[in-house]
Amino acid sequence: MWALMRIFVRSAEDVAQVCSLQDRVVLRPVLAESLDLRAAEADGSWPAVPADDDGFDGATVLRALDAVLRHNGHPVQEEALLARFRPLGVGGREPLDPARWAPHVHEAVALGLADARRLIAAAVTARGAPAGDSGWRTLSSGAYGYNYLHRAATNFVGLGGTTREESGPYTVLVDGRGAPLDGGSGSYRLRFTPPPVDAFWSVTAYDRASRGLVPNPIDRYAINTLTEGLRPARDGSLTLHLGHESGPEDTVWLPVPEAPFYLVLRAYLGHQQVVDGTWVPSPVERAS
Repeated sequence: MWALMRIFVRSAEDVAQVCSLQDRVVLRPVLAESLDLRAAEADGSWPAVPADDDGFDGATVLRALDAVLRHNGHPVQEEALLARFRPLGVGGREPLDPARWAPHVHEAVALGLADARRLIAAAVTARGAPAGDSGWRTLSSGAYGYNYLHRAATNFVGLGGTTREESGPYTVLVDGRGAPLDGGSGSYRLRFTPPPVDAFWSVTAYDRASRGLVPNPIDRYAINTLTEGLRPARDGSLTLHLGHESGPEDTVWLPVPEAPFYLVLRAYLGHQQVVDGTWVPSPVERAS
């Protein structure tokens, strides 16, 4: 198992205290007979993790799946799915040995993995449901049921996902006219009224290629409830400037890369209109 622990940092002064708190969090097994992964590694039944993405071929992926199934089991509802893998040796009593596969099986597994990668990558931008005609999409991560493609696409973007009741995420990859967001072709603005929440909200910019944060001259990667310099208009709305250079004085600057990017708006402990998706962010507009 692993834990996804988020701690809200209000200012740079909080960082040292938060790091100290993180260092004091420890996971320990409750029972002595808990799964001993060291033993699994010692007898060679737990597959090694490749050093880079090039090492993740079809055989490596299925060996990992096989090891997880033998150590952790599977829900009875997935028995039919598992039966489809058993002819390859996945999920048996002995560790999977791809060396026993015929050449045409190796070829078929490689083609299957390539198809899966393309399908997952295509599903990233189709997750969730449209939030009106704003270009934003609502996401319901963290509770997937049997929607394995949604789960895979979410983990392709970033491992782990909180439920909508906790963070109410919205994501956008296009501007209000449907054109992909690209910091290399100009700047943008987002004028919106913050979502109704019991905790806080945030807007974060990510590089579309790496799906990660991008270094910038002011070390700012998100705008949130407590960001200094927020100046709401009379109607309560805020205007964010999205670009790789600062914008007009009446806006708050959220730096974005000089490349395709996307935004994630999170509404922590959002009210019912956030949970059910009836609250909709404003479209991202190209700056004049």
